Amino acid sequence: MYKKYILHYTGRMADKQVQSGEARRDLSSLLDEVEHHGVHVTVLRYTTPAAIIVPPDWYARAVQALAASGEPDPPPG
Repeated sequence: MYKKYILHYTGRMADKQVQSGEARRDLSSLLDEVEHHGVHVTVLRYTTPAAIIVPPDWYARAVQALAASGEPDPPPG
């Protein structure tokens, strides 16, 4: 049986939301916003979040925090 993970996040989830077609069309400018301004971008497929683009240093800190928690990685999906 898999555990459910409850993460207590006190910051923002995303600064910007874009549809997948817009993300595909404007990927270079979205990556610039993420890399240079620290913007978090949620990519939507219709109204459902499909991906979140975050800066690499933010992702690295999140991975370290999960590893430090001692919990196993959550299952995919």
